[in-house]
This record gives sequence, structure tokens and C-alpha cells, in this order.
Amino acid sequence: MSYNTFEKALSKPRIERFLTACNGDKRKALRLYRLNIRLSQSFYSIIGLFEISLRNAIDSHYKLVLSDPEWLLNSTKSSGMFSNPVFARGGFETRKKIKNAKRDLLKPYTHDRLVAALSFGFWVKLFDRLQFGVGGKNLHKIFVSRPRGTKQKTLYKSLCKLRNFRNRVAHYEPIIFNNLHQVDLIYAEDHYNLLISMTDWLGFKPSELYRRLNKVKRIYRKIKRVKMPCV
Repeated sequence: MSYNTFEKALSKPRIERFLTACNGDKRKALRLYRLNIRLSQSFYSIIGLFEISLRNAIDSHYKLVLSDPEWLLNSTKSSGMFSNPVFARGGFETRKKIKNAKRDLLKPYTHDRLVAALSFGFWVKLFDRLQFGVGGKNLHKIFVSRPRGTKQKTLYKSLCKLRNFRNRVAHYEPIIFNNLHQVDLIYAEDHYNLLISMTDWLGFKPSELYRRLNKVKRIYRKIKRVKMPCV
């Protein structure tokens, strides 16, 4: 496909940043754009597994702590934790999300299907100050290998960073530039290192959990080979 056709399909503003980074070299700009997509695809795969691991750990935690295999659904009842008056100011947003997810299930309800229907953002939000407190102030314990002294606030901020990064890669937004519009992998590498660390904190070996899916560093090397003539 020619650069002009590619530009027409994706829009000039979307790929112009790649062209600028490559000093107007259209062939290299197209290669760089495709590598950004491939990098995002690899990130999305492993972030997806992290998301599943995180939500399953949270689910197991609250099933045990609350002694309730239906803790999500029961938390929306008038006596449930997400009906606590402290959430009134936010319009009981968490409770609404659970109820909406249950309503939108197309097949007969099961707890596991409800767990899967809730977004990454929902699970991350359980670590914010209010929800963490109402939940018993012990959700951080799912990170069984976290560094000693790691608090709720640190975990929440880190998870928010991963959520925001996940949203960028899900839409194939550029993740290989710095603020000067130069090709720079620091942003991607920082989030990669955070993802690997938090996977380890959950008690999983990243090399095993992400085997055959994690191609991030391989794509880094390909980007770096394009990068040098571009700056």
C-alpha cells in the first residue's frame, strides 16, 4: 500500500507524527507506524493476561474475606458494601456498574460471567481510598510478593498507570515518542517494567505467564533499527 493511500485510510494527523520523526521518509514512516501497532498488540496480549490474573485474585480474596461466593451481586444490596453511604456522593457508581453488567449478560447469570463482564477500570477502582477502606483495608494482600511497605496508594497509582497505558495500546495510539516528537522507547519501557513488576507481585513468573506472547523486546530492537536514521 502506498503512503498516500495509507494516509487517506488513517488520516493525516494520525500518521504525520511518524513522518515527522522520520524526516519525511515515507517508507520508514510506514514501517515505524506498523511497528508501533505490533508493539501495542504485544502489550495488549500481556496486559490482558495481567487483567485476568488481577480480577481473579480480587475475586478469590473477597470470596474468602466475605465468606460469600456471590459477593459481587450481594454487594449491591442495601446492606452490601457498595451501598455504603460513603459512595452516595459518587452516585453509587460501583454498584451501578455491577448491576448494569449483570443486566447486559446475554446468557443465564453466573458469578464467573459477571466477573468477566466487568472492566479493567472497575477492578483497578477497587484500590482507591474509599473502596479499599470499605472493603476491609486488606485488598493489597493479593500482591503476595509486593515489596515490604507497599501501600494502597502506591498500588492504586501503579494500576491506574497500567489502565491508562492499556487504553492507549488498545487504540494503537503512539507509544514510541517523547515530548519532542522523537522516537523514544522510555515511555513504553517504563510501563513494561511496571507491568512485569506487578505481575511478579501478584505471585506469578512473568516469563511463564506471558510465554510465547511477550514479543515486546523483540519489537523494541526492530524499532531501534528504524530509529537511528530517523532522528
